[in-house]
Amino acid sequence: MPRDLRLFQVGGFRAHTSGQPDALAARLCPPNGGIDLILGILPCGASYLLLREETFFRYFPRSRDAGRPWYSSEFRSLSPVYFSSREALEKKLKLYVHNKKSKGGPARDRSKANTAYTSHDVHSLTPAGDLRADHELQRVLYQLCRGHLGREEIWDFARAVYPRVQSMKVVSFAFTLWEMDRRPYTERKMNPKVLELGWAEFTLPTVSTEFRVESASHWVFEETQTFKNPRKTRLDFKHGNTEVITRDEAISRLKHRFSEAGSNVVLLVYDLKQTRDVLASFDIKISSWKQGLFDVFRPLQISQPSGAPRRRSLSPRRGVPRDPRQRPRSPERQTTTSTTQGVYIDIKDTFGILKQFHKDAISIQHIARDLGVRDDSLAETSEGWCAGNDSVLFGLAWQAMASGNAIDEQRLARWHTGPSTQGQSDRADEGSGGIKPSGSEPADPAPEDDESDFDPNDVAPMDAQGSSVIGGSAAPGSVVGMGGWDPLAFDDDD
Repeated sequence: MPRDLRLFQVGGFRAHTSGQPDALAARLCPPNGGIDLILGILPCGASYLLLREETFFRYFPRSRDAGRPWYSSEFRSLSPVYFSSREALEKKLKLYVHNKKSKGGPARDRSKANTAYTSHDVHSLTPAGDLRADHELQRVLYQLCRGHLGREEIWDFARAVYPRVQSMKVVSFAFTLWEMDRRPYTERKMNPKVLELGWAEFTLPTVSTEFRVESASHWVFEETQTFKNPRKTRLDFKHGNTEVITRDEAISRLKHRFSEAGSNVVLLVYDLKQTRDVLASFDIKISSWKQGLFDVFRPLQISQPSGAPRRRSLSPRRGVPRDPRQRPRSPERQTTTSTTQGVYIDIKDTFGILKQFHKDAISIQHIARDLGVRDDSLAETSEGWCAGNDSVLFGLAWQAMASGNAIDEQRLARWHTGPSTQGQSDRADEGSGGIKPSGSEPADPAPEDDESDFDPNDVAPMDAQGSSVIGGSAAPGSVVGMGGWDPLAFDDDD
């Protein structure tokens, strides 16, 4: 059973380390290599760079009194984050530098990375926090399939569900609505005017195979095949033969596909609200399904480690903010039940939280091109529609995002844009957005003397390129390209 592990924060607001970003980066990262750390995203959406307890004290042995650690169960997601160089890590740490120029009110994380999420309680789930964390859990799923997760205990929560993942199916469902439908909204919602359907099935990657399209179908409704959408053309299906069949036959086939997929399935959709309306009109209900992967990766009971001290809950003094790492008043034992219910992922929301951009009119073709997806259907220069092509693009767009680096690093690499000052998409604006530190403010940790008892034997074996080898592949969670770098070589004055 995965344990609730102690984690320590590197850099940022009330970190367990002291020192400037350049000094921290120099201590953690070799001069000519990269490093993987742990990225924790809180329910509010704020993120922090973390190290496992034993790793942290190898690098920072004089931080034994650094204060209360984070616990793994406090984060909505934990995922590997890779920095290709010391400079990249330093740049990230600079985004976590806390702006102390507050105009009154309780202290909170006002760093560029997190200020958009830190106006409310750390443990309150927000739409932005839910989407950001789910983006990271999609990455964990992908890396689990590829065998790229390290052997460290921190990833036990992912390995615990590997038997389920091995038999998990990934499918997508797309449709095209008649845009000239002028009926009242309630009628359009209850009985959408659907022109065509698309369905695709995908094979998750393995250690030796890539993510791929297994099959795709395109069904055009016979009754509405002459209908047109303004300023758009009907495009050819690039992944098979289009079938023109009756609406009833198409719905019957769709129900059969859902039945074949079973309950251990990830359904990729575009615009969840509209998808639910369409499926409900076909008498296909997914209301019991879960949105996102959180419940997939929390199937087991997580308990406080036996070595962790139990603390009495004390009412905070008036006007004194509580430590954001202080747990809320709730039972220390948190239980979730294992489930094999289907889950769905909204590609539009996932892309929106990645790019920090949300626009209702954006198309899957636009998203796929923006993500650098390559597919024959994207060769069309005219604005058009084909639900069969779209169903394939859902999977390819998901793969492009899930196989990439952590959410903020991926956005920077793709579009060269840093944290948004708003930090939240339009969808995320539906709820409150962040954390409000609570509890007594901990004392700043003592200045770190750069003395270390780092044991090079603790590092995973290296291949010829300097990458740690686990199951034949480079593993996240390790220092890459260390060469002759020695963390013991630092002067105490760094």
